[in-house]
This record gives sequence, structure tokens and C-alpha cells, in this order.
Amino acid sequence: MADFLVFFVTRLVGIVIVLAAAIYVLQAIRILYIHPYLVYRPKQIMEDTPRRAGLEYREFFFKTKDDVLLNAWFIPAEDPKAIALHCHGNSGNISDRIDTIKIYHDMGISFFLF
Repeated sequence: MADFLVFFVTRLVGIVIVLAAAIYVLQAIRILYIHPYLVYRPKQIMEDTPRRAGLEYREFFFKTKDDVLLNAWFIPAEDPKAIALHCHGNSGNISDRIDTIKIYHDMGISFFLF
């Protein structure tokens, strides 16, 4: 009976290892095919401005060292407590951040984002 139990557990562990390796390989292949969609793809069209939220703003454009034109907004607060610098990250563009801007502005914080 003990020999059968050792045989059974050994086979079970082997099957689990093979399945785990297969899942790992399949996930690696999946990532290989979807990785182009994980790369930063900003939206080119501004869908909104801070004016929708009743905020005055100044718009800036500047170039990076590699000649990429960036768009930025500065939303001043009255009697600001601080200035927040927001780098919007890997999705959309700055026009998708109006609600976040409004929250900071209501707290008395000026906001610069690009």
C-alpha cells in the first residue's frame, strides 16, 4: 500500500509541475502577442477642457529632447495652498483628467498636468 501511495503522490506532483509549466508557457505566448496593445498609445483628440468643470486654465505646448510635442494645462487655484504636478501616465490624455483636476482645485491646490 505504501508503494502505491508514493507512486500516486509522485505522479500527482509531476502532473502539477507539468500543468504549471504549460500555463506559464501559454501566458508567455499570450503576452508576446498582446504586448503591442500594452504600449503607451495616447489619444490624439482632446475630448474636454477644464472649462466644462467651470475652471479657468492656461494651455502650454512644449517639445521634448526627442521632438515630441507635449500639451500641458495649468489650472490656478485662488490663494493656492500648493501646486500639484500630474504626469497623466499610460492611457488617454490630459482631457480625461478633468474630474481629478476639479477635486484638487476644490481643495485649493493649483494643478499642472501634461
